[in-house]
Amino acid sequence: TYNKNIVTSIRFPNLISFSSYIPDKPSNSLKNSIDFNKILKGNFINCLYIQDDFEFNPMLSQDSILNKAFYGSTIVKPKELPKRFAILKAANSMYENCANLTKVMDLSNIYKIDNGIAMYKNCTSLTEVSDNNNVNEINDCQHMYSGCTNLKIGMDLSKVKVIKKPMYSWSTNGFCNMYNNCSKLEEIIAPNISVWDTNKFTDWVKGVAANGTFYKPKGLEIPTGNNGIPTGWTVKEY
Repeated sequence: TYNKNIVTSIRFPNLISFSSYIPDKPSNSLKNSIDFNKILKGNFINCLYIQDDFEFNPMLSQDSILNKAFYGSTIVKPKELPKRFAILKAANSMYENCANLTKVMDLSNIYKIDNGIAMYKNCTSLTEVSDNNNVNEINDCQHMYSGCTNLKIGMDLSKVKVIKKPMYSWSTNGFCNMYNNCSKLEEIIAPNISVWDTNKFTDWVKGVAANGTFYKPKGLEIPTGNNGIPTGWTVKEY
């Protein structure tokens, strides 16, 4: 047993789910490396304070399910994944409702996001997505930045060439509602795809700023409106 209100270091190599061990989640403080072989959903939901020196186990499995890992916590900087990660398989709502989060994870080693649904939803302190991004395949990122009301510069999607059904989701909605209600968003870079399927972009820019710049692949036809290029925006090709 341990004091559930002040958690400083926990090492449970065979732990399946962490959230069930913390009934009073909002008062928890968490520090240091966690030796989970797989981190499953809801580990640090609403943790009041996660110290800066906390880090993931370097041997964390690439198959780890990170859904709601830091949901609603007061975290300011994201916790970087081990460099051995190449695929982000399940990060549904990983940082959703983290109102103090000021930046996103470094994705320089990640080439594929399988499920990033609502990953940064309602992270109202984010202003830009400067994420060292080398992602070239995204399968489901609906609502990824939805409700990020101070976001001005969106994710660089210029290397993304593939959109298909993700392994860990029944959805095929791609980028639907991705920037929904990002009312200050003024720069968007579209993925480098050959055909714009509006079913995968439904309301992806609904509620963005009235004026901005939209970058798209040369020659790609994209409709104007919530399912494509925001009405009234300047369009440039890359």
